Amino acid sequence: MIERKRKSKLRKIFSYVMAMLLMFSTFLPFTVGIVHAQDKTITGKCEIKMIKHAFAPNKTEFAVKMPDGKTYHGYCIDLGAPTPADGAYTFTGTLNGSGSYDIVVNSDKITRDKSDIHPADRDHLNGKPPWKLQRVGGFTYKVDKNGKLKLKKITKSNKKLTDLCPENYSIAGAQYGVYKDSSLKDRVGTLETNESGDSNEITLKKGTYYIKEIAAPKGYKLDQKTYRITVNADDTAVLKVADEPLFDPLRLSVEKRAASGADKSLSLEGAEYTIKYYKQYFNKESETGGKTPFRTWIFKTKKMPNGKIGFLLDEKYKIDGDNLFKDENGRAVGLLGTYTIEETKAPKGFVRTEGLISVQQVKPGNTNEGVTTLKDVTDIEKAQTISITLRKIDKETGQSKPQGYGTIKGAKYKLSYRNKTSNSWEKIADLVTDRDGIAKYENGKPGLYKLEEIESSKGYVLDKEVHEIEAEVKEGNKKNFNYDVVSKEQPTTVKVFKVSTDKKTGEKINLKGAKLQLLDSRGNKIEEWISDGKGKTFKGLEIGKNYRIKEIKAPKGYEIAKDIEFTVSKDGNQIITMIDEKIVKNNVTPRTDDGRFMPEIWGCILILAAVSYRKIKRMKI
Repeated sequence: MIERKRKSKLRKIFSYVMAMLLMFSTFLPFTVGIVHAQDKTITGKCEIKMIKHAFAPNKTEFAVKMPDGKTYHGYCIDLGAPTPADGAYTFTGTLNGSGSYDIVVNSDKITRDKSDIHPADRDHLNGKPPWKLQRVGGFTYKVDKNGKLKLKKITKSNKKLTDLCPENYSIAGAQYGVYKDSSLKDRVGTLETNESGDSNEITLKKGTYYIKEIAAPKGYKLDQKTYRITVNADDTAVLKVADEPLFDPLRLSVEKRAASGADKSLSLEGAEYTIKYYKQYFNKESETGGKTPFRTWIFKTKKMPNGKIGFLLDEKYKIDGDNLFKDENGRAVGLLGTYTIEETKAPKGFVRTEGLISVQQVKPGNTNEGVTTLKDVTDIEKAQTISITLRKIDKETGQSKPQGYGTIKGAKYKLSYRNKTSNSWEKIADLVTDRDGIAKYENGKPGLYKLEEIESSKGYVLDKEVHEIEAEVKEGNKKNFNYDVVSKEQPTTVKVFKVSTDKKTGEKINLKGAKLQLLDSRGNKIEEWISDGKGKTFKGLEIGKNYRIKEIKAPKGYEIAKDIEFTVSKDGNQIITMIDEKIVKNNVTPRTDDGRFMPEIWGCILILAAVSYRKIKRMKI
């Protein structure tokens, strides 16, 4: 009796443990080895637990947990066979006419509780093998019918263009969300494409699903469409989608404008621009150094449909270079990457703009086209200019260095331009020379110029020559052309001679040793010198100014001459002669023919007459 109670207690403990195992088994994954849901048989793993024992002819009842997580009620099929132990077993299902499967669980273990075993089948407890194993069945199992879903992506259009630039275009990495509802809230999976456009497969229950692209691949627009697809059991549904590559429609224009003040007669047509396309993304000119462009095109400016001068990126303006990128409709488009614009030839009369005038990127962006497009470019063209450099030199020395008291600074010249329209000369500037004799006119228009001196510098004679300059633009793409003009000016020359007159011949004799001074109109000494018998030359005395020659000391035997005042003449060339007279001594016998001594002779006669008169008077007395 005690032994029976002990065994009964052990049996209850065993049953409790098995119940707990069965309960926890609901959290364990069981897989059904189903090849196809419509196969005649299926196999898989299940868990059984005895819940009500009975001997034949009654049936023992079992709780059978199938792979779908549900628990079914099964019964012993082989009446009289030993009761199977609780645990996991293989089952076999046979398709019946209702679309379900009749399940048979094949046990391979027998319980060790004698009370659950018929007395005729207890030999295995004594080490003897059982006569047969018990099977559990008596219920039907309906398999959920699953299917699979995958996606195939292709390039919607212009694949030839995207193939040219795989660095910026790839259908790999596109992501699509799979949803159970059209509101796209209940997401059940994600499909992602590879380089071939094939996605991964996901297993779904049969039914209707909604698919929407949530991440576009590199270089493509995000597909805004929501797709609806049905997944059937035991079938793979394939959704075919196509993405549109991103291109710039190239609506930009490059406009050419003349800088303010440019000659209006000059045409902006004919300028040439080179556009280069790089697959890489650059932000500034320095980054393109050493990089090879993938495409290069040359365009020429002319009148555009809007009436302005410039060019568009199409065949009408292209004159050389690679083929343009064109879509399947024949329209020029821009691929993703960097575009640089540079003027390589300026129109006649203008200066080429140095360096790149534009560095722009075409890349994915939040715009109507889904891409940041090239923006319009305006190039301000500066006209080619001429400059005139005037150099004043001394005519005698050929140097830009004044002689004597003159200066080459301050000479004033009038510059005139020949107006082709009115066929007349127009004064445009006054040029004044600096201390080096230089004056410059800059930023002038090409054409005919005339330069004439209107005021000479101090100490120089006015240059009467009219200098004409045919200032032309001799080559393209050069900013400025300089023209040199040399104005040769004659310095004023004043020669001072100190002389006396030979009484016998009347010839002028140059005297040495006279100490002389040159004074200005205020009496200020300019220079002092000793005559050398050859004359003194002064250079650079100012035309129209008054000067004075003063003798400080006469040569021996000569009287000091009176001061001589003079004004420098316009021609700047004159001679000043100062005559010294000899001093007359008392022992010199005067000549009767010399009128200079007549007063002295008459004086002597009167004295002699007076003396004689007194002597005669005394004699009479």
